[in-house]
Amino acid sequence: MLDLLRTMRRSALAFALVPAMAFWQSPSATAQPTLPVPQRIPAGQAPGPVPDMPQTPDGIEVQQRGPVHEGFALPYDKNVAPAPVVPKKPPAPIPEEPPEQKPAAGNGQNVEWIPGYWGWDAERNDFLWISGFWRVPPPGRKWVPGHWAQVNGGWQWVAGLWGEGNRPLQYLPQPPASVENGPSVPAPDDNSAYIPGAWQYQNDNYMWRPGFWSPAYSDWVWTPSYYSWTPNGCVYVNGYWDYPLVNRGTLFAPVYFNQPLWQTAGWAYRPWFAVDIGNWWGSLFIGPYRNSYFFGNYYAPFYARAGFWPWYSWGRNYYDPLFNHARWANRGNPNWYAGLRNTYWTQRSGNFARAGSLAGVNGIRAAGNAPGLVRPLNQLNRTAPLNRVSPAQLRQVQANTQHFRDLSQQRNRTELPSQRPGGPNASPRSGGANVARQSGYSGLTINNGGRIQSNAAPFREQSSFRSSAPHSFQSPVIHNSAPAYRGSSHAMPSRSAPSFHSGASFHGGGGHGGGAGHGGGGHKH
Repeated sequence: MLDLLRTMRRSALAFALVPAMAFWQSPSATAQPTLPVPQRIPAGQAPGPVPDMPQTPDGIEVQQRGPVHEGFALPYDKNVAPAPVVPKKPPAPIPEEPPEQKPAAGNGQNVEWIPGYWGWDAERNDFLWISGFWRVPPPGRKWVPGHWAQVNGGWQWVAGLWGEGNRPLQYLPQPPASVENGPSVPAPDDNSAYIPGAWQYQNDNYMWRPGFWSPAYSDWVWTPSYYSWTPNGCVYVNGYWDYPLVNRGTLFAPVYFNQPLWQTAGWAYRPWFAVDIGNWWGSLFIGPYRNSYFFGNYYAPFYARAGFWPWYSWGRNYYDPLFNHARWANRGNPNWYAGLRNTYWTQRSGNFARAGSLAGVNGIRAAGNAPGLVRPLNQLNRTAPLNRVSPAQLRQVQANTQHFRDLSQQRNRTELPSQRPGGPNASPRSGGANVARQSGYSGLTINNGGRIQSNAAPFREQSSFRSSAPHSFQSPVIHNSAPAYRGSSHAMPSRSAPSFHSGASFHGGGGHGGGAGHGGGGHKH
């Protein structure tokens, strides 16, 4: 685990990404696709002091487990899958402000506040607030927030995504089922990582871009191309470089409101409890619908039957960007996977607390002998210094938050099937012919009892270690030490320390959050 953490603490800044179709290769092409190469960012300074923890008001339950904000990290799904329909109408977004401290940025970087949103808790049969967070956006990307759409039988979440700069969203017909089944040829060398294939839309038709091997970098995680479902069609999200989790920002814990505090005039929620992402690998899960990561205690057999998969096992059987990067980074450690697996089973055997919320210290208490994934910001193990948010920066955050909410409402209005010019079956290309499309409204449902209904195969792995290769994917080549770089058409990016410094100024605009996190406070203006 130490090797994994040391590797994922290095960071650099990437080039602007290539256009959406840059990776398409015609069937007659013989050249292998290539990815853009990241560039170097100067190393940062040591972490700075953090003020004392503020009092958490009554009415807020900080969760020590729950969904990860989709702007921080999102599982990869090779097929388009709408979210389930839930029976309750979500409340309006609450007033939310960032903590008084934010991570400092390196040269050329922005650290932006990505607002929270309501997420459905099927076990509680109610909504959680998935807290906003500080984020260093992926290079060349801007955050496009999601929204709740009213559909037959309830409400359905339409996910946010990292869009390409100011390029407007394009709504495409639903692509065919993916034919991706892992690499068909061995890796050219030990410094290569596999990039999955994807359907690409050209001339009113879908064409398959096969997967390929690409140089891998310890400082960067490749997010593969995918399609994001909306009621008005599918949005193609071109693949892009992102930071390792520990360098993405500060992730805050979700919270449950047992009182409607947002109805109090002048009240605003201010997260303070952060998620220690450096220690969550044995407590990270893929949710039932493959549309969210979850952290914390989802070890009980009930959750496996409901469709939760432990991250270490999911990544071994299916493609996951975080697992793919971590496995490659630990290719010289033959005990890496066994250690990761043993950490999970040790915690499942009883070393992780069963309670899901915190209360006691300022209203917060860790239950049982939990490993403490959620803790106050001033107790978090940090790799980046924190700077105080100035009044001008706070005003900019407030303006950006309103912009995000306006954008979310705009998506809600325009992503209805009837809003597409020419009707719901019209081609997304102006002047193009009509093409068949699926609205996706026949989504999975959650009944009023809050029980999860899913056709997903449950996690059934035994606790005894098996060394077989992952299904459909080639095992990494194991060496006693990391192999030397063998060269390619790309320059090798820097393996520098986390690229943060204490003198950066805040820049507003689009972006999104994720990294180590916190949740739960409130205040009045």
